[in-house]
This record gives sequence, C-alpha cells and structure tokens, in this order.
Amino acid sequence: MERALVTRLDPADPLAVALAAGRERCNALFEAARARRPDLTPEAVFAALTEAAGPVVRQSPAPESTLHALYPHVLGAVGQGGGVEQAWTRALAGCAPHVAREPGRLGAALLEAVRRLDATSGADPKRWAGRLVDLADQATDADALLDAGAVLAWREGLVRFRRAALDACARLDAPLALAALGLPEADPAERPTILDRLGADPWCTPARAASGAEPAALTVRTVCGGFSRLGGPFHHPPTVAAEADRLLATDGAGWWRLHADAFGTAFERVEAPASAAQGDVRLGAGGRVRWAGTEAVVPPLATAPSAAATATTLAVVIPTSHRIALLACA
Repeated sequence: MERALVTRLDPADPLAVALAAGRERCNALFEAARARRPDLTPEAVFAALTEAAGPVVRQSPAPESTLHALYPHVLGAVGQGGGVEQAWTRALAGCAPHVAREPGRLGAALLEAVRRLDATSGADPKRWAGRLVDLADQATDADALLDAGAVLAWREGLVRFRRAALDACARLDAPLALAALGLPEADPAERPTILDRLGADPWCTPARAASGAEPAALTVRTVCGGFSRLGGPFHHPPTVAAEADRLLATDGAGWWRLHADAFGTAFERVEAPASAAQGDVRLGAGGRVRWAGTEAVVPPLATAPSAAATATTLAVVIPTSHRIALLACA
C-alpha cells in the first residue's frame, strides 16, 4: 500500500498500524492481483480497506492478523459490479464485532454470499446486506450470523438453499429465526408450526405460515425458463417430467432440475434421470387442468405440449414457447 495513502489515516489508527506492519505482504498481494486485473488501483483498494476492513480491524485484539485475513477478500471485492463491493462493505462493517473474531471465515463467506445473490435474477445483494446488519446484534456467534444470512439469502431468491435455510431456522434461537423470516412479532412458541408449514408447502410464505391462512385454489404462481439466446436455459422448447419430489425439464440436449418456491425459481444442470413420469396430472380441452384432487381452467395452457407434477407443484409447458408455468394448490 502506497505510503501517501496510508498517511491519510491517523498514525495511531489500528488500521494504519496494521498496514505499516504488513506493508510488504499487502503490496505483494496487490501486485499479484493487478497482474490479473490491470484496472485495479491503489486508491480503490485503500477506499475498500478503510470502509470495509477498517471497522473490523479497529475492533480486533489482533489488528495485523485480522488485516492479513481480510486483505485478499478486499482485493476480490474491489471493482465488482452489480453492487457486490457495496454490499460486502456494508455487511463486513455492519457485522464488525463478529468478523473481528473470525475475519478469514466471515470475510470469505460474506463475499461468496453477495456474489451468489448478484448472479441471481431479482435478488438485491445490498438489501440482503442491510437486513443482515439489522440482525447482527441478535446473533450470538459467527455460526448464528451465517445461519441468519442463509435464511435471508433464501428469501432473496436463492431457492436452491431452501432446505438449508429451514434447517438454519431450526438451529437458531427462536427470536432470531423468526426475525430472519421477516416475522419479528411472531410468538417464538409458534416457530415449530411455522417451520412445519413452510417445509410442507414450498409456495407458503412465512407470513401465510404464521397466519395459518389456507392457500389459494389451483393457480399459476410463476412462469420460468426461456430461450437460451435470450438468457433462458433452453435451446429448444422443453418438456417436463417428475421424479419423486423433483421437477425436471429437458430440451433434448440437456436436463435440468427445476427448483421453485414462493421466493423464486432456479435451473440446475443434472444428469438424465433413470426414470421420470408425468405424475398425477391431466390436461383437457380449453386449458382444463386436473391435479391433486382439484381442477381449474387456465386458458393460456390450452394445447400445452407437456406437463408433470410433484405433490406440491405442477409444471406445464406453455404452448409455442420455451417457458414453463408453475401452478400450486391447497
């Protein structure tokens, strides 16, 4: 780190002391990073150090080792688009007491979280970071903070981590678990019931689980998929199938598992299944859908070429498209 930049800090500032003591190591890491990213500048790294790492280093009993643990992650965060750097800075500084105790582990975990969120359609890494900071004081340790972060990330749209988020809710102290679910006023004694409802129905929101309200009748909850040249997964119009509790889709060239719940959808590339079926679903004329003991008329699904269902979700390929409608019912 250039001396001219470090002199902007109070010489007694723990960050300045740590930077001076680790100058050679930090400079070597910076030069290695700049060899990969020529646009990396000392000024940008110094700004990230002061805003993100500074609050942590100042609360650490070992400032130099804390700086050394965080510095590689600072280099990884600087200049990242989509709000990654801003979200990571906010999370790191706002959770400084926790990060100071485990800087390497939490620095890496928080950066990975904001990167995943940044790559998820509809997710807002900065909103996630703000919510995490709001809950940080309730977390007893790093594990609790990461568990709360997992729940918040699920709510932001990381639907592949639904099961992990519900498991985290079961581990956390009840007030923190409910706050992470967006239910800070809920009775802690209701947590088991709320988690049971969420676990049984992927289309159940925390608010509905807390209220005990019945789900709506058979209805389209979301539409997903799309043509590969327009950002979707499919080269050709897909067909869908079900294998146990998994929804699957194929375009003839590859297979995907379709993850879907009240917070979003995601496609995960998988191997072709050994066996797959349509499930308990029937499509009739005019878009009439019969499934799970109920039926409805959904005109856009008339002449749908493919449909499949699990116990909780019905997937129907929308005619003449690369998209899939997802339905759920009570």
